[in-house]
Formats: sequence, structure tokens, C-alpha cells
Amino acid sequence: MALCFYAAALQENAWRLLQNGITTGDGNRGGGVATSEDVRKSEEDSASLTAAAILLRKSAGAYAHIRNTLLPEIETKGALPLIKNIPFLPLELDATSVEALEIMAIAQAQGVAAERAERKNASHTAIAAVHRGAVDLYEAAAAKLKLISQPATPPPSERFRMWLALSAELHAIKALRAQAGICRQDGELGQAVACLKDAIIRIQRCLTVVATAKEESAGWRMPFIFELRNVESIHAVYDKERVVVYVQGIASVVPPPPPGKVVIAPASVEWLESSSAAGITDHYFI
Repeated sequence: MALCFYAAALQENAWRLLQNGITTGDGNRGGGVATSEDVRKSEEDSASLTAAAILLRKSAGAYAHIRNTLLPEIETKGALPLIKNIPFLPLELDATSVEALEIMAIAQAQGVAAERAERKNASHTAIAAVHRGAVDLYEAAAAKLKLISQPATPPPSERFRMWLALSAELHAIKALRAQAGICRQDGELGQAVACLKDAIIRIQRCLTVVATAKEESAGWRMPFIFELRNVESIHAVYDKERVVVYVQGIASVVPPPPPGKVVIAPASVEWLESSSAAGITDHYFI
């Protein structure tokens, strides 16, 4: 249990860093001449993103260690508590649940990688592929949760499932924005605008879902609001080019997205086993 809490704490610390590195922007993203303050802020944000990605990979590595090493040893020794002769495990110690948490941590780190790619002005193709990779990971985590069969394990909360679905959708929307850039480079402004219109519809749908949720979270709304402003701004430019320069109609079908590419893997547990500062060793769990 302690290692599960530690993995969760790593994720929490990562999100604190991301509040700095993502929600406040990245210095001079809007363009223009960069001031020394812009450069300093951009460097700080980049450092926050890097540190957050490391923490998330370590969190995924901790979950992988639990699933691959600790849980099998516990089960072999018959150390699981019993309730009416049914081996009982809390959600965090059910093998399928832990695998879902591992994939989720990788998905979060993949999202950070996508953000870093955007800030480094990577190609639209690369950005779209990394965002689609995040979509695949979030959907894989959600699919794992549906496979939980431990009868005494409490089911994941509906709020948690909704968060996974919204996270996947947010990255799908960002991939559409990048895909619009690909279409524009190919001179297909009708397709580019179709991608952006689809992105706007999906953002509005997500905002409706969040607003009607039993426990609406402002933190869930802000990423979609930020992305809506971003997409609408790009849409205004692309649509004008479509009409004035390319004289194209809006495509009736959105082109298929590029295949996702996962660029993140869990960190090795060597960092955990060799770290006396963590105060956590295997013998606490077996």
C-alpha cells in the first residue's frame, strides 16, 4: 500500500509542476519579439515540464514494480487478507487496477511530451502522432478498468472514468488541431477547416458533459476553454485563407488521424531501490 501511495504522491507533485508549466502558458507563445523575461519564463516552464515527466515515469515504474514483482510475491505467500474466504484487495492492489494506473501515468507523461513538442515547434505530424498516442493510452487504461473481476474490489468511481474519457478526448482534439496544420501545409484548407470545426464541436460537447456532471470541477473546464480559444483563433486564420487564397469548400469528411506514437516508457525501479531518501524498500511489501 505504501508504494501505491508513493506512486500517487509522485503524480500529485507532477501536477503541481504542470500548473506552472502548462496552465500559465509559455512566455512568448503568442509571437512577437521575445524579451529577457519571456526567455526566463520559457526556460522555467520547460524545466517544470521535464521534471513533471520524470515524476510521472517514476510513478508508472512504481506501479509496474507492484504489478510485476510485489503482487505475485504477496499472492505466493498467501498474505492477502480474506473476507468470507474471498481474497480481498483494495483497488490499488488489484493487478488489473494497478496496470490501469500504470498506463494512466504513462498517458499523463505522454501528454507532457506532446506539450513539449508543441513548445519546441515540432512538425504538425509529430505533434499529432504524440497526442494520438496519449489518446490510445488513456483509452487503454479505461479498458483495463472494465476488466476488473475481483469480486471484493470496489469498482472505480464514475468520476475517475469520466476523467479518463475527458483526458482522451482533450488529446484527440489537440491532435485534430495539429492535423489541421498538416492539411494546411498540403494546401488542403477545406480539410484543415473541417478538422478545426470538428475540434470545436467536440470541445463544446466536453464542456457540456463537465457542466452537467454531479461534481463539476473548474479544473476540468479550463483546459477545454483554453483549447477552444486556441482552435477558434486558428480557425479564423485558416478559414480566411480557404476563402480568399485557396477558394476551396469545407470538406464534408474529416480526414483520418495519423497513427498514434507512444514515446514514453515507465522508469526503471532502480531509482527506488537505490534511494535511501525514499525510505521505501521491497521488504515492506512482502
